[in-house]
Parts: sequence; structure tokens; C-alpha cells
Amino acid sequence: MANTKISALTALTNPTWSEEFVYAYNNANGKVTLNTMKSFIAWWWGGVTTLNADANIWELAEWFYETTYNLYYKEWEKVPSNSLWTRKQMLFVTSEWTGEKWFLVFNVWHNDTTYYWRASFWYSISSSQWICKELNSEDYVLKLYEPWPSENAVNSFQGTMLTQIVSEITSGTNNLRISSSVVPYPWVTYSIYIDSVAAGQTYTIGLGNWITNPLNIALPTASDKKCFITVLITSTTTGIVTWCTIES
Repeated sequence: MANTKISALTALTNPTWSEEFVYAYNNANGKVTLNTMKSFIAWWWGGVTTLNADANIWELAEWFYETTYNLYYKEWEKVPSNSLWTRKQMLFVTSEWTGEKWFLVFNVWHNDTTYYWRASFWYSISSSQWICKELNSEDYVLKLYEPWPSENAVNSFQGTMLTQIVSEITSGTNNLRISSSVVPYPWVTYSIYIDSVAAGQTYTIGLGNWITNPLNIALPTASDKKCFITVLITSTTTGIVTWCTIES
């Protein structure tokens, strides 16, 4: 071994990161692992891994990355950016001791002389467990008003579910109510649009706990008509009916 040229040694192309090296510093000898060297040099001297293909954040190790490809925080959902123009993304991934991945992505892109940027963050635990929020997105507030997927019954008022679309509503009483788990925002108006009624069915809109109708606004009773209802949330547990239009 002592007489072997370095050029003749077998290259290590698939390290386990537990390989050890000897070192001498200030007359003290010791050893250090490849994993320690990698972490120390990268974190303090700007080491970054380039991703040369689309990547799932929940499958990445804790590290810094750069890429021009898509980054997915859940299955089939990529971190917001514009993939049609020249683009570059920087990704920081950190991990808890239990393995959950948290991320921060900063991406930039341009078209001719028009320049854009966006930052996204939160966690990517698996292909189905995730949250992705955007920083300083100019249309973020407007996105809160996008209606939730159509259902056939009225749901409780909660969180960012500002608009409900109810299709093919069936017979019975649907009470206006407030969620006890994901509370709504006080002094925000929540809307319900019943856009269709199931064939041969009628429905009634009632008042659940702590939802009142002080303006005596007429609500649907045994109706087979479309309607639009608004409720002003006055606290995390109370609200008042402010409008109801029933199809003529």
C-alpha cells in the first residue's frame, strides 16, 4: 500500500459517508469521517447539490440544492414557478430527527426583460401529506376566494373556505354552522351558492348553534330552487345571516 501510486488506487464512486480519514492539526492526530467533511465544507463554504431532473422534496436529504427542473411538494403538484421561461430554483431542505422534511424554495425567471420571483415554504412529509405556502404572492389573497370542490350538502364555515359551491343538494335540513376544529376568520363574509337541487328533492336551510338571523332574511324552506347566501362571521364561534337570494 505504501508504494502504490494514487493513480493506481480503486476509485470510491459509491461512498457510505462513514469512510474515515486521518488528519494532523497543531501536533494532534485524529480521524474524521467523510460525512463530517461533507457537512462541514458544504454548510460553511457554500456547497450546493445540483438536481438534474424533477425531484420530490419528501425524498430529498437535508441539504442545499439548485435546479432548473420541477420540485414537487406532493404527488403531481410542483412548487409554484413558471417552467415555460428561463428559470432557476434554490431549495433548502431541513429534517427533524423523525425524518419529516421542511423546505424553503426561492425561484426566479424572466421573459425578455421582464423579471419575476417567488418563494414557497412549509413541509413535505410524503406524496399525500404536505403544506405549501407562498411568500409575497401578489394574488395570494384572491386565491382564498376560489370555491371549494362541489359537494351535495352545506359544510361548516371554516378557515379559508370562504366560498362553498353546493351541487345536487338533497332533501333535508342543512344548518348554517361554524367549525369547531378549523375556526373561521372574524369579520369576514362567507358565501354559499346552491347551484342545483337533486331531481325530486327539496331542502331547507336552518340556523345552527350561534348563527343568528337578526335581519329576518328569508331562507329556503322545502325549496327546489337555487340560492345564494352570505354570512358575516362576528367571532370564531358566532355569525349572522346578511343576505339570501332565492331563484324565482
